[in-house]
Amino acid sequence: MYFKTLRTCRHNSRKLAAGETIESHTDLARAFPERFAAAPAPGADRPAVSTPQLQELAGTARAALKAVPRGRGKYDVINTVTGKALNEAALTKAEAERIVMESVPDEEDDATSPGQD
Repeated sequence: MYFKTLRTCRHNSRKLAAGETIESHTDLARAFPERFAAAPAPGADRPAVSTPQLQELAGTARAALKAVPRGRGKYDVINTVTGKALNEAALTKAEAERIVMESVPDEEDDATSPGQD
């Protein structure tokens, strides 16, 4: 969970400036409503992977994309053919898996059923 400081204060022996965004597992806005307010995750307003990168992957097989742990619960989506990360910012596991699954078209849509002409 992310929180924005409403005023200059100290948290975990660290001085925080007013307007600074921090991450915490405890609900600081509930515990200290005069100091903290809930905030969106940094970079939540921009897409994790840019549109040109997704267009480049249009024909890539699912096996070529892999969600790789970066550490501290964050992941990168790696193109195993080129070895490069597709995302600029760290992703959650769910976001990384969603990108891997969405990057490949459904095979059922492209294939015709046996016995149909």
